[in-house]
Amino acid sequence: MGAHGSPYSSGAFKRLQRTRRSRSDWSEQHFHALLTAFAFVRRPGGKHNFYAHIDHPDIYVVVPRGRRLRCYVADAAIEAIEEVLSRKGIRLDE
Repeated sequence: MGAHGSPYSSGAFKRLQRTRRSRSDWSEQHFHALLTAFAFVRRPGGKHNFYAHIDHPDIYVVVPRGRRLRCYVADAAIEAIEEVLSRKGIRLDE
């Protein structure tokens, strides 16, 4: 998986693909690496971290802190990343 003309690294797309294949039981650190690779910026909160995209702050993901995370977090992260890519006109090569 990759994207032609993308400002994001091939490693970011590989992590996205792994997340799509196995959506559950990822750590908070996995989502931090995934989202920041796609230019989301973290704002810490009490029991959650809030990640908003640097160019599209209306696209955001809320990630619970300190435990293995369920598939709804992966679904939200994938959806947010795909929306960013769509808005930037980046087509995924699968």
